[in-house]
Amino acid sequence: DLKKMETAAATVHPNGEIMFLTAWANDKEYQKRAIYISRKEGGSWGTPVSMTSEININGFNSMQPSVTRDGKYLIFSSDRPGGLGGYDLWFTTLRADGSVGSAINMGDKINTKEDEQAAYYLPATQKLVFSSNGRVGLGGFDFYESTGDFAEWAEPVNMGYPFNSAKDGIYFPALD
Repeated sequence: DLKKMETAAATVHPNGEIMFLTAWANDKEYQKRAIYISRKEGGSWGTPVSMTSEININGFNSMQPSVTRDGKYLIFSSDRPGGLGGYDLWFTTLRADGSVGSAINMGDKINTKEDEQAAYYLPATQKLVFSSNGRVGLGGFDFYESTGDFAEWAEPVNMGYPFNSAKDGIYFPALD
């Protein structure tokens, strides 16, 4: 029941018809985050539905969905099994109808034994921007940038000041 849920971190497919968001119960007993999908119905958004096991795994968190601007991939952060530790960045192929393939870990060039979160990818420049607290940086979470194409990634570079400071940097401003 979404009335008993908290929601955040929405991303809209470039076709404007599909939205992905993070939701969790405000019940203290069960606060695992999951990614939901909502489809446009007429002029408004339909009731969000929890995504399938390609994205959400019972007992683990999946959050911070991000659709690439070409609509080809959905990136998210998760502490699901098969990662390098903490929260890792994962991706899946995304079809125009909102269905997805199996989640693939973005690998040890991107992920560390700590947490990687809040990814954003620009296909035109092949730049991935994300936050990590698993690398030596200016603060707990810093912003990093890597160039790649989902098959291979360059070594991430700390984006430095003014993007990073002694404070946590997790949610990046819009890159339009």
